[in-house]
Amino acid sequence: MFPTLMALPIYLTSAEPFEWSTANIACMSLYVTGSFIATWSELQRKWFKQDPNNKGKLYTHGLFRISRHPNCFGDLLLTSGWWGFTGNYSATAIMAGIQLLNFCNTVIPEMTGKSSNI
Repeated sequence: MFPTLMALPIYLTSAEPFEWSTANIACMSLYVTGSFIATWSELQRKWFKQDPNNKGKLYTHGLFRISRHPNCFGDLLLTSGWWGFTGNYSATAIMAGIQLLNFCNTVIPEMTGKSSNI
């Protein structure tokens, strides 16, 4: 529900009526895929951490087997899908780049306790 509320101003101020173009289908695919990756990775880690035998252990299964921060990747895809619905693909690319830099320089280093070299 929160993503819908955040995207509402974009939909309300859109000059053109919404149509299921190839670009909008791609944006919807980014949103759904990103939402799934972010949510599923967090659920996997939550279930792992609920087991007292895993206290202090690093979760390296599921989506975390493929990537160290699949939740951040999912968030990047999700928000890129939102921004893409504006139809301003240059701004979408810029915002995605800013978010990627934020993840690399702030979010991920804070989560891992390390500073970034980017």
